[in-house]
Amino acid sequence: MLPSKAHRNLLALLAVAVLLSGCQQTVNSRLVGKWKMDKAETLARKMTSEADASDQDSEPPRMSLHFKRNGVLETVTQLGKIDSVKTGSWKLLQPESSDKTVMECSIGGLTSQHEARWVDESTIRLAPPNMSGQKMILKFVRQH
Repeated sequence: MLPSKAHRNLLALLAVAVLLSGCQQTVNSRLVGKWKMDKAETLARKMTSEADASDQDSEPPRMSLHFKRNGVLETVTQLGKIDSVKTGSWKLLQPESSDKTVMECSIGGLTSQHEARWVDESTIRLAPPNMSGQKMILKFVRQH
């Protein structure tokens, strides 16, 4: 016995719903994970005057980038008077090579391209997406 037209339409609708719920983008990249800026205190000193330094909390300076497999990017920055947490997205722009990963990041309403240079499997150098107006290349170390 063949299903009625109503049953076929319902099955088609269910199939589309299942497909859409499973279509969340995943990124297969060695960049996926949490990265902490190396020597954040040095950058914090450069960005902060002596007067501002005395007003700082005891919280140590830090910057971290979290590239998630689902394409979400989270950044945390605590450098002197800068204290921000931002969430955005990221995606690969070209196949990864042994020495670099090229990506597009959208964060805080800005979209920019970034190139992560691999020093080794646990260390990258890049201009952070949450500071896209700056051209500083900083070193980040993978967190475990």
